[in-house]
Amino acid sequence: LFCARSLETTGSMTLNMALKLFLITAITGSSHARTIFAADETCTADLATLESAGLKEPPEATLLTTPDLCTKEDLYLVCDYLGSENLDEYTNKCNAAGGDIIPIVKAQTCEAYDIYTKSISPLCVPTSCDVDEEIATRDAALTGFPGCDLSLQRYDVPEKCPVDIQKLTAFDDLSVTFPPVSKDCPFIKSTVGNVLTTKTSCEFYDSIDTAPVMERCSANGGTLISATSTQNCDFGAVVTEIEITAPLCIPNTCVASEIFALEEAGTFAQCTLTVKSDYICAADTARFANSELPLKFPFPVESHCIQTPTLSTTDCDFYNVDGLSDLMNKCTAAGGTLISASKETTCGTSSIVTSLAPLCIPDSCDPNEFLAQKVAEDISDCDVTVTSRDVTSSPSSSPTTSAPTVSVAPTTSTSPTSYPTSSPTTASPTS
Repeated sequence: LFCARSLETTGSMTLNMALKLFLITAITGSSHARTIFAADETCTADLATLESAGLKEPPEATLLTTPDLCTKEDLYLVCDYLGSENLDEYTNKCNAAGGDIIPIVKAQTCEAYDIYTKSISPLCVPTSCDVDEEIATRDAALTGFPGCDLSLQRYDVPEKCPVDIQKLTAFDDLSVTFPPVSKDCPFIKSTVGNVLTTKTSCEFYDSIDTAPVMERCSANGGTLISATSTQNCDFGAVVTEIEITAPLCIPNTCVASEIFALEEAGTFAQCTLTVKSDYICAADTARFANSELPLKFPFPVESHCIQTPTLSTTDCDFYNVDGLSDLMNKCTAAGGTLISASKETTCGTSSIVTSLAPLCIPDSCDPNEFLAQKVAEDISDCDVTVTSRDVTSSPSSSPTTSAPTVSVAPTTSTSPTSYPTSSPTTASPTS
């Protein structure tokens, strides 16, 4: 818990820093003094297990130890541990002990002392316990310094996608929506009987230098793709068609197809609107990378590899490991398919390294092209082959299309990247 002076309060009691630190220590020390556990025996036993594993109390970000995780929001100093680089480690430890991570927020309001804080933390709750009951129990157990209100409740993590879309509004040339028709767009009209038909075609992608736009989109956490919007309207005496092709900057936290669906839903009653792109694979690949889903073969490390010096071979297994089921579920939820893939690297005439690893292929990507790209990405001077029993056929030695652009804008091409759309034949990987 921290001190945060109100910017608007001028008549509040003035306390020196030593007294404020005393108050904070007193509040922090007493906030967990009386924790009442659920009566259910299994839940109680599991809570004891978490306590013995050091998971009873959630970790907290503080202004002193993690200032980069703290921001000022109105009166409140908000410190969010969910942004910590240690969150994954804590989550894995919680899951291994039989618990689930529940985001919580503990708020403190001390008007008399100008202290307003919020601490967002991951709470490890046994799967055998009622989450709402556990949070209510902890909330009831909070005690603070006189004159201070404390509360603890479940924290609804805000969707990153809308926030990131809003950030793009600061740039005139970055958007997830199509620009309006301009007077420079070719316009054709014809009349058949009493019906006037018009067709307007706008090309905003090829008409601009996309390299700097792509670089700016990438620098702001997005992937630039080319997309086409086609609107057909029938007003009786007038029938119109408007086709717009434009660069869209898709934030790496957003699902491109969902953004397209929102665009399609915003048309007029007398119209139909479709949005298509041959380059969704690039956006989805960037989104998967942002979610830390496996897109590449890991570097061979001793803990996963077995060397056979007499044969000059190294066999690495990154697939048959703990957490594979969770990884498969995460990949599926993101709109992908987890496969087992094998990479064989032969250097010279004898040294061979073979790696078996899980790869999460976006459903918008062609799996053979995706695997072929793994060959193209290898920077060694060795012979590399990549295969998978979960894909219908082995990929070619080199991809037929360029690699998806992830985070870094290309320097030699201003065109977006693509893969033909298809999916693996199996819904789950083989071991």
